[in-house]
Amino acid sequence: MDTRQQEHLARIREAFAAEMRAARARRGVTQSELAQQAGMSRATVARLEAGERSLDMSQLFALCEALGVDPGEILNAVQRQAAEK
Repeated sequence: MDTRQQEHLARIREAFAAEMRAARARRGVTQSELAQQAGMSRATVARLEAGERSLDMSQLFALCEALGVDPGEILNAVQRQAAEK
């Protein structure tokens, strides 16, 4: 993977992290509560929200279900944010 691709993936992770933090704040739940509802560890949620980790589709859907948001809306917002940077 070249530098440009790595930078693009970093922008995507950062945009996803921002969207997840915002969705969690709107829902009014802690990282621990979200992790429990989504079936993952709090450390995983923390790394995702810090943009330190990528996620797979099953994690995306579990998080979105726990937050009551549509995965398509999250992905569209991430795509817009990543394109702006």
